[in-house]
Amino acid sequence: DDIPLLLWQDGLRACGWQEGFERQLFQALDTSGSGLIHCRELPWLDIEIKRREAKQQAKWRFRRESQVRAINTLATQYAKKDFKAFLQRHFGCTYHAWRRSMDPEGSMSIQRAELFKACKQLNWQGDVRSLWRSLDFDGGGSTSLEELEPSTAQLLAQFRELAVNMFGAKPAASFWAAIDRRNKMKLSYQQFASELVAMGFQRKVKTLARWLDWQQRGYIMQQDILFLNTWKPPPWLVAKSDQEAAEQFKRMLLAKY
Repeated sequence: DDIPLLLWQDGLRACGWQEGFERQLFQALDTSGSGLIHCRELPWLDIEIKRREAKQQAKWRFRRESQVRAINTLATQYAKKDFKAFLQRHFGCTYHAWRRSMDPEGSMSIQRAELFKACKQLNWQGDVRSLWRSLDFDGGGSTSLEELEPSTAQLLAQFRELAVNMFGAKPAASFWAAIDRRNKMKLSYQQFASELVAMGFQRKVKTLARWLDWQQRGYIMQQDILFLNTWKPPPWLVAKSDQEAAEQFKRMLLAKY
């Protein structure tokens, strides 16, 4: 239990100590001046060893968890990319795929079971669980069109904003009456696009007209816009960009970090 200087020096080197100052360390720990270090005088050493071991284990767990998170992130990214490509090949556009295979009611939101059922019916061979994690990133138990395809949801939300501003919270019937001037109950893509332009809507009107015909009849009917009555898109889809606010936020981040 008593360690002399030479044994101390040899022991440190055997343990890989390369910092030097072995004699100075020995003298600092030899508090009695007896030329020996007594183990009973080092109660703190066991505490430090256990603390170091706990720290190393924590680092190992962190690295392991980081690796798992990285793998899961790659898996979810790949699953989402593959699923969207699959939908494009089979339906031509994401909105048609969404309405025809997952959300025929037009709520713009689906539950986990609905997605899993759709993937099975479509015979998509990808990792459905990773796909769900990529779409339900907030863990809320549901996902929405904007989480699958934000740009598609944004155009539809902007279209809904026009209708709501002109005809109120449930605009579908009034909006349709305004554009179906001859009461034909259906409009061609060109007629629909022209009516939107006349109302002041200039954003990809031909693309929007094609999307709304999600049952691919070749024309648009009132039932194709009934989702305007029930969908409540998140505000950020129609928010106007504010460059000054963005620059101010950037300056706050730079000042803080």
